[in-house]
Amino acid sequence: MPHVPTEHTLLKVGSEGGCIELLGLETDGTWRFRLATREAVIHDLLDEDSPHKAMKPSWVRTWEAALTLLDAYPWQEMYPLAVHPQFHKQVHQALYRYPGINHEQCYEWHRVMQADRD
Repeated sequence: MPHVPTEHTLLKVGSEGGCIELLGLETDGTWRFRLATREAVIHDLLDEDSPHKAMKPSWVRTWEAALTLLDAYPWQEMYPLAVHPQFHKQVHQALYRYPGINHEQCYEWHRVMQADRD
């Protein structure tokens, strides 16, 4: 019976209005990524003119393209809920590219990534 790839939550962040998830699908050692949002309030975080408001979720093939999808939202400022253990390093690097992160946010991200290892 052929192996059916399973979609994984690689990164999940939330706010009062809902959550954003970066989902991944691994096939033969290669990852594809897509963004999923839960709740309409997250949609309202985007500027009216944002091209992402009208976009349907689609799969991208690179980590950089996945970050571009995420960067349409203030994901670094949202509350971290989960980080897939295989992506701790990539998320950590992406997070620290963001100049606006503060000490308290760093602590929360570290706490979530530590909990995902246990």
